[in-house]
Amino acid sequence: MATTLVLIMAQAMGHLKNWRLMLNKRLWIRGSVDAAASLTYLTAVFHLPLGNATAINLASPLFITVFAIIFFKEQVTLQRGALILLGFSGVLLVVQPSSDGFNVYAWIAVLATLFHATRDTLTGYWPSRARTSHYAVDCSFCCHSRWRHYAHSNLDAR
Repeated sequence: MATTLVLIMAQAMGHLKNWRLMLNKRLWIRGSVDAAASLTYLTAVFHLPLGNATAINLASPLFITVFAIIFFKEQVTLQRGALILLGFSGVLLVVQPSSDGFNVYAWIAVLATLFHATRDTLTGYWPSRARTSHYAVDCSFCCHSRWRHYAHSNLDAR
């Protein structure tokens, strides 16, 4: 249903005229990473206190900064690094995660955070002519196929 609505919206905006852009390998990789991020994060949220899952997921800017240094050869100043850590500390103060909520699902939340950071880093490799609607269609297809498998595997496990 959601995929159909995204396709209708993209068509109404006139973005399906360049439908070949949706076949771009980079968009499909980013859509697949986004689908994996969503599914792993939802798995963690279902089994962790919300504060813990949120605190772990909000570490994403730290990972994005590390990825930018490694892949884009970005220069991160001491001031910028300190501000990122200060922002993350503020998140921890607001969310106040508890230590009793850390288990295997906390590691799944860390994996989801790595997927989110990877997805955001891959945006730097986005084709210049691609529109957000092209990505939305690709992501919708990726999420749909993975969510169906995820839902069926969880139903079969019960």
